[in-house]
Amino acid sequence: MHIAATRERLIPDLMIAPKDAPGFGKYELLGHGVLLVAEVVSPSSQRQDRVAKPRAYAQGRVPLYLVIDQLADPATATLFSDPAEDSYRSCDPKTAGQPLRLPEPFGISLDTRKLLG
Repeated sequence: MHIAATRERLIPDLMIAPKDAPGFGKYELLGHGVLLVAEVVSPSSQRQDRVAKPRAYAQGRVPLYLVIDQLADPATATLFSDPAEDSYRSCDPKTAGQPLRLPEPFGISLDTRKLLG
């Protein structure tokens, strides 16, 4: 994914985009055309996934950023939404067993027990 504001290139663990999402070059999509990106926190990616990537994805105008963090105590699935200049205005952390609602165009709730189990 290409973040136009900073010229960063990021590779999320999961990216959902419509078929007609705006591209950048041959193999990248522009952040504002993506619907959702997700990262699964690992020991080597903690700082990136928790600090650097939320800022970068917000700068890229990615509407939804999901962080699955089994290393946190307690383990959490956090949905960031409403991107601003360099951060998200909304942060919705859920622990195992709490439903995590994805807004439209998804309109579904995720089972956090399966994500965090």
